[in-house]
Amino acid sequence: MKVWTRALVALLAFCGGIAWGQATNSADVTGSVTDPSGAVVPGVTIVIKDIDKGTVRTLTSNGAGLYDSGPIVANDQYTITFSREGFQSLQRGPMVLQV
Repeated sequence: MKVWTRALVALLAFCGGIAWGQATNSADVTGSVTDPSGAVVPGVTIVIKDIDKGTVRTLTSNGAGLYDSGPIVANDQYTITFSREGFQSLQRGPMVLQV
């Protein structure tokens, strides 16, 4: 019976660790940059500004036009600006990122 008790305790400890690891207060901004014809645009500078905290994260779209901010603070207000030489800049926001 002690073996089952130990196994149960180990299982509960493991599951508790998984649940703790899932608790997060972050969001990601991901997407692809395309031109009006739908063609992907690599090398676009993406600036994500947290208006509430005044922090800035700068990204560049990859060869497939994709970008990913990685984890950023949720429930703050953000603006996102896209720019590249030869193209008109585009700004979105302010927006609130929610989990």
